Amino acid sequence: MPAAAADPLAPREDWLPRVVPPGLAPPPAARIPPIAVIETGFDPDHPDMAGGWVEQRRYGPYPSDRDTAAQDDFYEGIAHGTAVAGVIGAPRDGRGIEGVLPGARVWVYGSSGLCQDMAMAIRQAVRDGARVINASYGFGPFGACHEHRDATSFAFGAGATVVAASGNFRPTQPWIQPGNDLHVLTVNALNAIDQPTGFSHQNLFSDLSAPGEGIFVAVPVWADVEDGVADGYAGWDGTSLAAPMVSAAAAWVLAQSPRLSADQVAEILRRSARDIARPGWDISTGWGALDLGAAVRAPTPPSDPYEPNDDIRWISGRSGFEADTPLLRTAARTAVRARIDVQKDPVDVYPLWVPAGGRVSVRLTPHAMAADLYVWPRTARTANGKSAIVKSRRRALSRESVTVANGGARGEKVWVEVRGARGRALSGDYRLELARRSPA
Repeated sequence: MPAAAADPLAPREDWLPRVVPPGLAPPPAARIPPIAVIETGFDPDHPDMAGGWVEQRRYGPYPSDRDTAAQDDFYEGIAHGTAVAGVIGAPRDGRGIEGVLPGARVWVYGSSGLCQDMAMAIRQAVRDGARVINASYGFGPFGACHEHRDATSFAFGAGATVVAASGNFRPTQPWIQPGNDLHVLTVNALNAIDQPTGFSHQNLFSDLSAPGEGIFVAVPVWADVEDGVADGYAGWDGTSLAAPMVSAAAAWVLAQSPRLSADQVAEILRRSARDIARPGWDISTGWGALDLGAAVRAPTPPSDPYEPNDDIRWISGRSGFEADTPLLRTAARTAVRARIDVQKDPVDVYPLWVPAGGRVSVRLTPHAMAADLYVWPRTARTANGKSAIVKSRRRALSRESVTVANGGARGEKVWVEVRGARGRALSGDYRLELARRSPA
């Protein structure tokens, strides 16, 4: 079957061929996983929103008629949601524009705009089965909340890739949530010549970049007031428009390989990014520009096991997941290969079984990024504080080793922590070897 002709306004989307290589056919619609966008809503009357591909699954509260500022924010959110949805999946149907992934299913989750309610929207999207979650919003230090950080980690552990905008307030913005949440893909904006935009926030949480300046998008006619032609299309700027391009790319990768874990999807997009600044990672573009053509050809990276395991509560059954089975509960020795990242995954914690009257050796071999080793008692609630049983903190890439002894009459569970050490390297892998030893 011949490919459908481009939509009539697609030639005005000069950003689109920079993201989707010409000739790269999208995957069959039936294979594309649902993409959740956390937005106030969208305009169902816009021609590019027709056909049922966008669905409102959660509604936020409608503001009081007496609160004009809240009403302005509400309708601005609807306009923003329309633009974000269109960038992701506006269909190739002979009208208007087209998105990165025509045929995508987009689920819209509204909220009150408060951080805690946004977190609840993310959790609902996970329960509904979304495999990609787009978060084109942000909270500064006074609006952020730990509930949101938990929600994004929960989504990651449930198999959903969370993509967030890095923010538009350079240089005054210190940081933004969810862009600084653990395990989130944080996206910066590029201009028409693949340079960082003047507004795109630069920080240590950046993962990759995508076009975000002069993006031709679908907007409600009543919001199309800036270009002098109220036709429902306008050029907008923002990292919030770069993020949905990455969300669509994540869904594209998953459509090809639905069994990928969330960390594998994120790693594919990072590793396949086109380096556009100094070699390697940099603060303004992350690992580089989104390269969908390279991403769909990229080999599958190894999965990072046991995630999320950023603290004891994530593996002890206190954060919505079943408690992890302690390592060495039945085996005499085992090894784990995993990754850490100084910003997005700085800590890994594992439960370890130490038999009655026995000893266990723990050996950590870091690669690329230095790491330290701690063991916490069974009673510890968090991998922090001053109550470590033993620890090993040697310099650089030195191998760390400790021995854990149990002089009691019953076997006991302890918590082993691998903590990234700050240095030149921002990420790296490691090998953790655990083995039972004869009593001393």
